[in-house]
Amino acid sequence: YEIEELEYVIQHKLYPWKFGDNVSTKIFEFVEYDERIFNIPSDLKYSHFVSSYIIERAVNIGVIDRSEMNKVGMAIYEAISNAVIHGNLEIPSILKDQSLTKFNEYLKERIRSPKWYNKKVKIISRITKKELFVSVEDEGKGFDVKKVFEEIQTPRIDLAYGRGILIMLNFMDIVQFNEKGNKVTMIKK
Repeated sequence: YEIEELEYVIQHKLYPWKFGDNVSTKIFEFVEYDERIFNIPSDLKYSHFVSSYIIERAVNIGVIDRSEMNKVGMAIYEAISNAVIHGNLEIPSILKDQSLTKFNEYLKERIRSPKWYNKKVKIISRITKKELFVSVEDEGKGFDVKKVFEEIQTPRIDLAYGRGILIMLNFMDIVQFNEKGNKVTMIKK
């Protein structure tokens, strides 16, 4: 055999893998349990990547239908981005309301610094056909959960901050924070 001939036989006769033909999507009907653990650096781009990955798997496995995909995805994204911004980077929410430009400059500055960037956010997702479980934990100081829950009883839509927890509470079935305020657990059934 010539090398080209051998490659052809391997690719087309012995192992005719076809990517992009929805095989990977179809296989999800056989998945009973899927667990992923992510440890991401403190950069918002990873918030989007991880939340998209989790929601795509949840839709493919069948626990979330496409009509709920954006809402649940937004709740997951908010949990992760809050862990990055307010947890690990320790940027106060109020800064967003004072000056969005200053907030964004501060965010970029912190992300560039290894001291802040290297703090990890741990995300655990467990997906079955009946339930999506997502846990998000940062290395920050946490927040006063009781105080924040009192404040969001009368939501202020005019503020540039404070809606993330409301989104989680409204789009997930169960939302729980640990006492320290650096870990949120969410469940969608």
